[in-house]
Amino acid sequence: MHVSWSEMEMLACKAALGIGVPVGLAEEAGVAVTWLGRAGCSGAAIIWRALENISNGRAHPVVIQEKNCLRSKITGTLSSALYAAPSVSDFLHSVPEIKVERLDEPLLLFGYLAASSSMLDSGFVFQSNGSGDKCWQGVIENGYGRIDGQLLQDHQEDSGADVTVTAISASEDWIRMPDSSEIETRHNIRNTMEVTETEMINLQRLSAHMLVPETIESKTKGAGAGVVDTD
Repeated sequence: MHVSWSEMEMLACKAALGIGVPVGLAEEAGVAVTWLGRAGCSGAAIIWRALENISNGRAHPVVIQEKNCLRSKITGTLSSALYAAPSVSDFLHSVPEIKVERLDEPLLLFGYLAASSSMLDSGFVFQSNGSGDKCWQGVIENGYGRIDGQLLQDHQEDSGADVTVTAISASEDWIRMPDSSEIETRHNIRNTMEVTETEMINLQRLSAHMLVPETIESKTKGAGAGVVDTD
């Protein structure tokens, strides 16, 4: 099925709110999901897995382990990409490199940084090192993200991935950002995002946690459309 970009962004945000993610982080998650979708990744599947990880206690918010290293606040669990994203972005304003141990969904963090990179002062190299061959690298700069090599859309495992984000100079010769035609091809500008029925049901199930039973009292206090049509 196909949904609009704004609908997908709002659905991801509501699903995050439904499991207790703070409003600001939920809104940023929606932005990251739509960026991933425009880049050809399965954004709906990625955000659902990330939310399930939080809901099931597999992933948690991050804490500072060292000067430039983040890890889950619960030893032995994964670092949640939803909670790690703003912390990574904040650190990149003051340090040249930040690491996250055992990140649950690296692509979600990549999408967040790419979508918000126009607010940062430099470009970045993003390295994700999982077990076996589940490793990849990308470059982020000024709203654009490029994955080098095979893109592992469903990168998720029990051990997570160790991610390193390093600031770079845009003038470095080995960094080649795409021209306008490549950007258009990469993002494949469309009016809608394709999601599976299962992905839609899963996200709607989580977003439904925000709903409360309809009563006269709830309407009087502002829920829904009100008690009369002119409200």
